This record gives sequence, structure tokens and C-alpha cells, in this order.
Amino acid sequence: PVGPPDAGEVEVIEELFEEAVALAPEGVENRVCYGDWLFLRVRDDAALAQARSASELLAGSTPSLSSHDRTRLSVQLKELFERIIDRRLDEAESFLRAGVEASERAGSLDVAVVGRHWLTYAFRARGDAAAVTEHAEALLALTGNVPFYRGGAYAHLGWAALNRGDRAAAETLSRRALETWQGGPPMGTWMAYLVLWRLAWDAGQMAEAVASVRALLAPSQMGCPRPIEERLRAALAAWDAGQSDEAHQEMGHALRLAGEWEYR
Repeated sequence: PVGPPDAGEVEVIEELFEEAVALAPEGVENRVCYGDWLFLRVRDDAALAQARSASELLAGSTPSLSSHDRTRLSVQLKELFERIIDRRLDEAESFLRAGVEASERAGSLDVAVVGRHWLTYAFRARGDAAAVTEHAEALLALTGNVPFYRGGAYAHLGWAALNRGDRAAAETLSRRALETWQGGPPMGTWMAYLVLWRLAWDAGQMAEAVASVRALLAPSQMGCPRPIEERLRAALAAWDAGQSDEAHQEMGHALRLAGEWEYR
């Protein structure tokens, strides 16, 4: 389907990709290659659709793939997701930063708070602890007594502290976020529970890790990538069945996947 890359026959090449995907709907490699092709043409929504389909196929049963091919395609797919996310983060950062600066100049603090919140999250998704700290602290200065955004700022600062290696501050700030959110909408608490899960796991506190994972997977939360969620649910099922060794193994797999998928 790739064809001669410099032929310039864009329509013909795309038709071949579409035909390949239609003829072999469970073919992971065609979808990954098609996603790459779409990304290079700045068609990110279509590229993301192909990447998601490939991810679902890899997570399911694909007996025709060898272990080597599965690993190779997983790496290619991860790189495709990263490129799409990075480009969208660049666009989001530019848009949000301009909006925040304009809102603050105009004194529209409500708009500035929302913009700072999403700008902080965008940098967390990128893994930039220094920028997260900068924008979360600015968010705290703006929020006043708005629990949702104030709790979010504490949660982001907790994540940044964990990435600096300051475990005590990470736990304190994450628990402060949960206290701030208490009694309010629960949908953002995953940002704190994700940190508390990692802290409990690193400390060998399996019961606390399980409690954080239960909260992380609650229906009210944002959700996590399917391969990670499947491992976490398997860990919870094993724990509930009294199979602590299997639960420990599954949770360890989930944590490694979280690192590979840069789930933050």
C-alpha cells in the first residue's frame, strides 16, 4: 500500500491503503502504516482513528503475529501516538497560552483559571515537571476558593514533586488535592490517585495501592489506556480472590505499561 513515496500520486496511494484495510480488517501493520501516512499529511483525526484501531487489535487476540512482530508494531504504534499528541500539545499550548495572557490582561479571571488548568494538564501530559509547577502555582494564585481547580493545582504539583523525587511532598500535595475536592464533583480525582498508586507500590504497600487503583478506575474518572486498564482490573480481581501474588504481578505489568504509554 505504501507505494513509491515520492510519486506524488496521493489519491492512488490512499485508495490502496483503504483497500488494504478493507481486505484485511485485522491487519495491524496496514493500519499503523496508514496512520503514519495520514499523520505526515497533517490529518491527525484520521491518523488517530487508525492508531486506535491498531491498538485495539494488538490488545486483542492476533495469533498470526509473532512475538517479534508484536513488539515491533507496539513500538511503532507508540511512536505514532506520541507524534500525534506532541503536535496537538504544541497547538493546544500556543492557543491556551495566548488565551490565558489575554484573559489576565483583561481581568477575566474565570476564563484565565480554566485556561491555566488546561495548560497545566497539557504540560503534565508532555511530562514537563518544571512547566507543570510554574502553571500550577499560577493557577493556585488565581483560583481563590474554587475547589475543582484548586484541587487540580495541588494534584499537578504532587505529580511534579514525584517526578523530582520528593515523595513526601508528592503524597502531601496529592492528599491535599483529595481533601480540597471532598464533597465536590469526583471526576478529577484520578490525577491524585495516579500519584498515590505509584507511591504505595514503590513503598510495597499493596493494600493502599489496590485502594488507589479502585478509585482510579471508578466510572466517574477519565479512564486510562485499555492495555493498562485490563492489567489493573485483573490485579483487582486477583486481589479480591485472595491471590495476592498474582495481583502483585498484574499490577507490576500495569505500572510498566503506564511507563511505556507515558500515562501521567
